[in-house]
Formats: sequence, structure tokens, C-alpha cells
Amino acid sequence: MAVDRLHGQPMTGMRRPAWLSNAIPELGIALMVQSLSHLRAFLRLRPLALGTTVLLGIGLLFVELIGIGVLVPLISLGTGETQAGVVSGVPVMGALERVLREFEPALRVLIIAGIVAVVGVVRSLLLFWKNYIHYWVLYRVTQDVHALCYRQFTHLPLACVSRVETGTHINLLVQFPKELGMVVMAVSTLSIGVLQLAVYLVVIVSISWKMGLVALAVLASALLLVSLLVMPRIEASGRVLNERSTAFHQWIIETIRGRSVLDGLGLSEFSGRRFGDRSEAFFSANAARERLKALVEPLIGGFALLMISAVLAVVALTPGDLATEVVQATLLVVCLTRLLSPLSMVSSALTTVRGYANSVAQVGAFLQEFSRAPGVGDAFPGFRQSVELRKVSLTYPGTSAAAVQEVSLSLRPNRMVALVGPSGAGKSSIVSLLLRFFEPNSGTIEADGIDIRRYSEDSWLRKVAFVPQESYLFNESIEENIRFGLDAIGHAEVLNAARLAHAHEFVLAQPSGYGTVVGDNGIRLSGGQKQRIAIARAVLRSPQLLILDEATSHLDSESEREIQGALRELRSRCALLVVAHRLSTVVDADEIVVMEQGHVVERGTHPELISRPGLYARLWALQAYHASEHVPADGLP
Repeated sequence: MAVDRLHGQPMTGMRRPAWLSNAIPELGIALMVQSLSHLRAFLRLRPLALGTTVLLGIGLLFVELIGIGVLVPLISLGTGETQAGVVSGVPVMGALERVLREFEPALRVLIIAGIVAVVGVVRSLLLFWKNYIHYWVLYRVTQDVHALCYRQFTHLPLACVSRVETGTHINLLVQFPKELGMVVMAVSTLSIGVLQLAVYLVVIVSISWKMGLVALAVLASALLLVSLLVMPRIEASGRVLNERSTAFHQWIIETIRGRSVLDGLGLSEFSGRRFGDRSEAFFSANAARERLKALVEPLIGGFALLMISAVLAVVALTPGDLATEVVQATLLVVCLTRLLSPLSMVSSALTTVRGYANSVAQVGAFLQEFSRAPGVGDAFPGFRQSVELRKVSLTYPGTSAAAVQEVSLSLRPNRMVALVGPSGAGKSSIVSLLLRFFEPNSGTIEADGIDIRRYSEDSWLRKVAFVPQESYLFNESIEENIRFGLDAIGHAEVLNAARLAHAHEFVLAQPSGYGTVVGDNGIRLSGGQKQRIAIARAVLRSPQLLILDEATSHLDSESEREIQGALRELRSRCALLVVAHRLSTVVDADEIVVMEQGHVVERGTHPELISRPGLYARLWALQAYHASEHVPADGLP
């Protein structure tokens, strides 16, 4: 059963991934709706910590209101008047004003000084904890999304992963989770900023409703202007940036992988020019978005100053008591100045949410994509008799021609079965079915008569080991590469696996023996040495079924002989399936199955197959001719 990694819901069916295609809305309201629908799930990742951040923001607001509240009795000392009722509509400030009016002027000043000192200390403490928890949540949410994306990536069907360029994977696994963490925290900042704006507007209205309406009108105009003219462009620039980021990372990865090709063809300068072009395009997209983001705060700040000017103009033009007007004007200027901070918070948060809306939508769609659920099903106990393919057929998604058609195969302990045939015959598709990368469209694969779909993928694959044509080695020591993922395995067992794979002798000849670090993808080892390390890694898992896919196709004769020796020893320990282009590798197989265009066209032992006319005899004669002419038979026609 497939599972939605974000919402934890089971999923059915296979569809074209939204994050690969144009299924994500281009821009505007549709994209915002989709990103917000995903964002609700991300906000639930750390609800307690996010709530704490908001509460600390409210605490800071409360403390600031107290600080502003002491201004009224302090100003009244200078005007010689007691301005009762100026802030009576605000509970905190009004109550503070009424209490302080009861004291003598000198004592009142001392009390105000003490309140200011306490407010300063409390505000500093609250600000510290708010900022600390803010960044703690930011990095925790980013880590959570990294983990979700990584788990999803490792459980996506290979058919889905292989359709996506590596640069997109880098964005989904590295860049987008960072941006999504920023969006989650921007929502928290937005909620605090909106609350502060609302409270300060209430304070302004309580001082003078006319001035409050003026402030609200100017503020609404500023936000409307930014939302209509700037935010859509920021959103569009975010999509362009994601596309250019993918292209930039993709070229870096291809340069690393294809370094020998670039050097061998003298393309270093060409590579440098292409890197420069993509780097410049990436920079230009970054600069364009940052230029748009940089517009927001000055626009909002300009309107805020305009708002202060308008409010002061209203004060000047409104007839009334001079002392009251002085107190009102002072409080209004203070409140309007305080309004600049939440205005900046809101504008910055909105910019972040809109700028990274495409990243949120892509990560959300990615996490909702159909994926394998390797832990679902019964535990596979292993098999005693055989693994049988019974008339299995496979047609890959998006294609019409069958890769495999009604193939039957029997894999038994202590027997070696070989799959041979020209390229495209369906040999690797059989391997993919046995590894459960795909499920057959028809027919079954059974272990001791039971359909393997009854068992969880994890438990099935723990009894199966696979050595691909291009074995991948990690940038670890030889011993760690053999032991990889099996931390409880001891050194003696690693040595035994290496001996079975005919790798022990050449390992001892390395500078640090089993402690030799092999470099990225085993760059310090030859192809044959890498293959034997990969075989040792598979053997160490004590599989009941060992699958080797073209394990000798690119090896020299000496390396091929070493691997043939390893195969003779391994066949006595498990069921062995070998896919081969070089027929000389499998002449000792108990059964050779010849495939062509998805069908089994012949089967038998090597002597049986070369004794009768057929595809195998022709291929054997062709390879024997190449060998006699000293032409390396790297593949088949």
C-alpha cells in the first residue's frame, strides 16, 4: 500500500507526478490556495513550539503597552493637567493611568522609573526567548521536512525517480525544505505582526477615532498596493529561480560525474562557459527576486511615514483642548512609530510566503506522490524449495509494448540460472520484478507457492541481494563498504565474505588493507575490484537469492575469471540468478534461459544449447569469433 508521507493517509493508483509536470498551478490565487493547503500540514510539525513563539510575541506586546501607558501620567506632569480618559479604552493602559494618578508627582516619577526598568528587563528576556525559539523552530521544521523528503525519495518507485533530473532532487532534498522552514516561521511572524497591528490600531482609535480611521485607510492602501503590484511578481520570480536553481545544480552534478569525459575530449573551457552561463542565470534570478523583495519594506515604510504625517495633520486641524492634544499627539506618534515594526514584520512575512509559494507547493505535491510502503505486509520467512515466476508479464508505465511476456522461471537453492539474450530482451526487467521495483501486470512470483506480494518489501529484500552492472561504492573504507548497513557484523565475517568474492588478496595489497578509503564511487579501485567488493557486500547479507546483473560485462579477462570463481563458490550457498552478455561467464550454469523481445525462446544447459541451431548458438559463435580476432566482446548486437 502506498502512503502520503505528509498527511499519513493511504494512497492508491499511479499517476503522473504533479511535481514533475505542469500540474502545479502556474501563479496567483490557485498556487496560493494549493501551497496553503499543504502548509497547514507543515504547521502541525511543531505546534507547541510555534504556539510558544506566538505567546511570547503576545507577551512582548503586553509589555510594550505597559511602557506606552506610563507616558500619559508622565506627560501630564509637564502640562500641569491630569488627562483622564485619553487611553481609558485600552484595558492595560487605562488601568495603569488610573493607578498612577493617585500618587504625588515625585513618587509618580519614581514609580514610572521603576516600571520602565522592569519593562526593559522583562522585554529583553522575552525578546531573547522569542528569537531563540523562533530559530529553534525554524531549524527543527527544516530538519523535519528534510527527513520527510528523504524518506519519500527513498520510497518512491525507481520508475518515478528515474524520470527526474538530479538537480530537481537536490532542490527537493536540500533547498526547498530550507525555504519551507522559512515559510512556516513567516506564518508565525505574520500572526504576531497582525495581532500587534490590530492592538495598536485599537489603541489609536481609542485615543481618537478620526485618527484611527486615517491610519487604517493609509495602512490598507499600502498593503493593497504591495499585494497587487509587487507580490505577484515576487511569486513569478520564485518559480523562475527554482527552474534556474535546478539547471545550475544539475550542471554541477554532471560535471562531477562526467569529469573524465570532459577532460578526455578537451572540453574544460566549454564546461567552464556553460557553468558560467548557468551560474549567471541563477544569480540573475536571485537578484531579480531580491530586488522585488527589497521594494516591499520601503513602500510600506513610506506609507507609514505618510500615515504619521496624515494623523498629525488631523490633530493640528481638529479644534480642542491644547493639553489634551499634546498628550494625544505624543501618544499617537509613539503608537504610530511602534506600528512600523509589526508593519515590517507583516510585509516581510508576506514576501516570504508569496516568494516561496512554489517551493511549498512542490514539496507538498512531492510528499503526496505515490510511494512504496516497504513495511506493509507479512514478514517473509524465506523459502526452502524455490522462487517461481509463473507467466509474468510487465509493461512499463507510459509505454505500450510489453517488456516481459508470460515468462516462467524457477530459482532453486544451490542452482545457478543464467539469463542471456540481446539488449532489450527483458533480462533486466525480470530482475526489476524480483526486486519488486515493479509489480507484474499479469502472472505471479511465488516463494514456496505463496505470492510474494503477501510479504512486505523490506522483509523480502532482506533475503535477496543484488549486484548491479555498475556497482556503487561509498566514500568509506573497503571494510565499511562491505559491511554497509550491518553495523553488528564483525571483522572476521567481513574477511570471509571478501574471500568468497575473491576480493581478499587484492584488498590486502591496498595501502591500508581493509581500512583503505576508496574515494567517491570507488574511484581508487579498478572495475573488477569494485565488482568483487560489491559481491562481497551482497554475500555478507547471507541472501537466499543472489542476483547479479551484467556483473562482468565491462571487465577484463582476469577479473572475469576471478568473478567466475566466486560464482562457483556462491552457488552452493543460495539460489543464484546471473544476467550476462558474456556467455563465457555462465557456461557452468545449471540452466541458461535465452530471451528475445520479452519472450523466453530457449532454455537448457550450455552443451544442449550450442548443439542445436538457435539464438544462443548464434550468439556463442559470434562471441567466439570476436575472441579469436582479439576483439573485445563488450556487448551484443
